[in-house]
Amino acid sequence: METLIKELGDKVKSRELTWEEAARKYSEKTNKKVGGEAFRGKYRYLIKKLPADKEEPKQQVTNKKINEEYERTYSDGLKEIQRKIFFTYEESKEPTDVLRKLGYSPDHWECLMCELGTWEVAIRDEEENRLCTTVRVKMKPIVRDIPVEVALEAASKILEMNIHPLNIPAPAYSKGLDPNKLLEKTAVELHLGKLSHKYDTGENYDYKIAQDRFKTIVESIVTTQLHEKADTLLVPIGSDFFNTDTTTNTTTFGTPQDNDLRWKKLFLEGLKMWTEALMTYHERFNHIDVIYKPGNHDKMASFYLFVALQQLFMNDPKINFINNYQPTQCYSWGKCAIFLNHGDKKGTGKRPSSNRLLRSITAEFPVEWGNSIHRELHLDHLHQEYMFDDEYGIILRRAPSPAGLYEWHYENRYLASPRYQYYIWDKEHGMEVIKNINFNKKKSLIKKRRY
Repeated sequence: METLIKELGDKVKSRELTWEEAARKYSEKTNKKVGGEAFRGKYRYLIKKLPADKEEPKQQVTNKKINEEYERTYSDGLKEIQRKIFFTYEESKEPTDVLRKLGYSPDHWECLMCELGTWEVAIRDEEENRLCTTVRVKMKPIVRDIPVEVALEAASKILEMNIHPLNIPAPAYSKGLDPNKLLEKTAVELHLGKLSHKYDTGENYDYKIAQDRFKTIVESIVTTQLHEKADTLLVPIGSDFFNTDTTTNTTTFGTPQDNDLRWKKLFLEGLKMWTEALMTYHERFNHIDVIYKPGNHDKMASFYLFVALQQLFMNDPKINFINNYQPTQCYSWGKCAIFLNHGDKKGTGKRPSSNRLLRSITAEFPVEWGNSIHRELHLDHLHQEYMFDDEYGIILRRAPSPAGLYEWHYENRYLASPRYQYYIWDKEHGMEVIKNINFNKKKSLIKKRRY
């Protein structure tokens, strides 16, 4: 067992494997589930136990691999490549030129480190007499924010060709609904597409479980509406509704994710779920305001979802899509002001005195602030519920998530229970009701032994 730990750990040190890959190989051979950090701890403990003469000098390990060609991709999107490439005598060897030689565009990749071998071998049997050089490069993908106007124009053109407005019957407005009441549906941070298994996290989660929980949320709101009779429904779209944002199953910023759906089906399933939900709400509320709330997992996908739904319901006078695409938004309701942000940036933590977002609201929304008495800032992202009580004239409330755990959460001991909240507001008196939906986790894998 110790021999296996040292063998795999040494391969990580020589950059043949990552800690996650070594842990996976260890688990396969021993049938013991171990994460990357846990395996790293085992290796460190073992190295401390071994006599000094049994540990190979680091330089010796490095020398063995100096001519090896490899390409590694890490969990944060970082790439490390060592390869032999050819230059003519006239060609530049600047980092951007090296990237192009390796087949990567400098427009899409940033070179963090470029190391050229000290030995160059001329190819004598060629007219150009090219030089063969070993290069070692570290690079990361360049993430650029697409201007909202550009993204909106591109999305609109595509969606207009493929998504046509629904033929919705003339709305029947109910006279029995209270015009002073608002039901605020918090962002559904569902992480649709996320895949986790009970052997890794103690519970299963996949797109079918996510769909079932989404359906439960819709049914709960319908049931609550039977006796609350709110005239208006506020619906945020986004805030990590989708688990990934790219064709390669990564978040917006390039972090790889475990998904059980290909990207096209992921979007179409999400579009279908929200279409059916809005059709259901259409029958039970007189007015529905839909707002865009970008997350860190699905900034683009949720924007496209918002535009697609807007295209579908463009002929429905009951449903109003608010065309404001900023990360922080304000929704005014009588003497109430509801501020919305995903809450994933620095300065949005648990200490009110250092929460820059909380303290910047008055500067960004002076009119809405001045016209309101009851103010709340609603965040998501951490999958945890907590609040700051009225310290700066505003309450900060962070909502829980209905999504299941995945391996990173479990290994780092973020074990929040899957839950969902929505709120009832009164124009004069502010928030009056908080409704909770608790989702049962799967039963523990540990079974009691019978004697």
